[in-house]
Amino acid sequence: MSVEEYECIRLIDYEGMTQQECAEVLNVGRTTVQRMYDVARNKIAIYLVEGAMLNVAGGNYQITKGCQRRQKGHRLNRCPKINQED
Repeated sequence: MSVEEYECIRLIDYEGMTQQECAEVLNVGRTTVQRMYDVARNKIAIYLVEGAMLNVAGGNYQITKGCQRRQKGHRLNRCPKINQED
């Protein structure tokens, strides 16, 4: 899976963004996000069903500290995944 596909999944499914919001963050068109998202979801399904190892590779990226998960457009104060302050 490409870093861009991973980022689509993270922004839409984990952060709760719309495809349009995701497109703005990634600085691409919404239809590009829709395509990347569809490809990424298909790859995830294959990995889950076939038990394959998921590799994320390629692209330029920076890892930042903290959880920025959103629910219904609001930022959470605590990270629900690791249960600690941002």
